[in-house]
Amino acid sequence: MIQRAPPLLRVVSASSSCLLSDFARGMAGHSKWSTIKRHKGAEDAKRSAVFAKIGKQLRIAVSSSSTTDLNNVLARAKEADMPKDVIERAMERAKQAKAGASLRYEGTGPHGISLICMATSDNKARTAALMKEAFNKHGGHMGAPNSMNFKFRK
Repeated sequence: MIQRAPPLLRVVSASSSCLLSDFARGMAGHSKWSTIKRHKGAEDAKRSAVFAKIGKQLRIAVSSSSTTDLNNVLARAKEADMPKDVIERAMERAKQAKAGASLRYEGTGPHGISLICMATSDNKARTAALMKEAFNKHGGHMGAPNSMNFKFRK
């Protein structure tokens, strides 16, 4: 038995109006909007992650009151096409929120390299645990406060 392919056009009436058959229109359930939605969702997720990171940097720059840091972060925000109202809201939130504590950790890295690590955090205990884990993971040791101060100039 020979099967014939479905016709591409079929005449509905004698008034020369034609409809494309189901075969010519494409498969059911695969719309262009689904493709657009998927791509737009992925792009929006990437932009959201970038905006969140810049917002966090803005909060730190505003709380440190360093104009050079603030100018650098604002330049990065403009590069990422961050809307002006989003930047202003992030800066207002930073002014209203309590500033995170500025923490300093000192220690030795692999091969006896002296390290001073600066961090800004709202949770000192979590940051200390993460820093200690990082030092230990890479073959270093966390030192006491001001144990490496004499080796560095500010």
